[in-house]
Amino acid sequence: MLDHETGRGVAGVTVALAGTDRRTTTAADGRFAFPSLPAATYRVEFRGLGYGERIQTLVLAEGQTQSLEVRLSPRPVDLPAIAVTIRTDPTLAWLAQRGFTLRAAEGKAMLHATRDQLRQQSSRNLNELLGRVPGVRVRRLVDAGSQLLLEPSPLPGGAPCRVAIYLNGSHVELGRFNWTGENWNQRGSRPVRFDDLVTMSQIDGLELFGPEQNPVASDTTCGALLIWSSVLRPRVDEDFAGTIRGRAVNDQTGAALPGVRVSIRPAGRTTETDAQGRFELAGLTPGDYELRAEFAGAASWLSTVTVQAYGHVELELRLTIGRPPAPARSGGSPAAGPPSSPGRRSTR
Repeated sequence: MLDHETGRGVAGVTVALAGTDRRTTTAADGRFAFPSLPAATYRVEFRGLGYGERIQTLVLAEGQTQSLEVRLSPRPVDLPAIAVTIRTDPTLAWLAQRGFTLRAAEGKAMLHATRDQLRQQSSRNLNELLGRVPGVRVRRLVDAGSQLLLEPSPLPGGAPCRVAIYLNGSHVELGRFNWTGENWNQRGSRPVRFDDLVTMSQIDGLELFGPEQNPVASDTTCGALLIWSSVLRPRVDEDFAGTIRGRAVNDQTGAALPGVRVSIRPAGRTTETDAQGRFELAGLTPGDYELRAEFAGAASWLSTVTVQAYGHVELELRLTIGRPPAPARSGGSPAAGPPSSPGRRSTR
């Protein structure tokens, strides 16, 4: 028994003599035999898995030995469809999309743990967990905030080397802006600590890198702590948006000034104060902005404003009415006169 395409012997083919109980199976080289057959005409049937069926007629005389060379053509076997269901942990898939799994395979992190691995720890909170990691120290700040420091410090003179903190890819300045509460929907009055930022049950993945292995290009000196949580704001790659809001008033009378044009750079955002003199610029990426307020018959109000993550900067713009506008600069754009006193400014 040979394969029609390759010419090689085919093993395991069933050979049967129709109308009798005589049958056999081909050997590894494709050979088979039916000894001691009486003279007769035989209908020989060949069936092999993955091959087409073949039937051949053989006339055998008394005392005769017949040799057959049968070639079978391969034929795909149609098998019933098999439904395969792959169950994956959606959280692990979410982490994998953010490079978490790839960085785990590289094995460069000082600490790399999934949610299930963190549950096996005896630490009650993130502050306690980080305090147990060799090479780092959690320092409590006077204002009740927290800092994560490398020890020993790689900075000249052993200056404190702060590890940068990132939640879902967004930079968090612990201890430098006010907490907005669990799930970021309540305002608080004290700086953020690790345990305010996220609880152990809310963490899906945690990565801690030293300065040489730090995957965050914007911070290459003191390493980075990457916290991943699919249940907390900000969502993936969403900035910790902040807000500038306030009120424009007449510096002499304290009366509200509607229609004051308020603009910021480099964001290029502009708004006007309402009937109560109020304005708001929301959705601002944390950073420094140049804020300008302009009103007919008053000197421009100009100041630098720092917006922190999920922070709210409150301003009172006190404009002096009756002072002539500053002369235009070359090119036709107005120049800012001496800014009025910025008034009260608070970040909460």
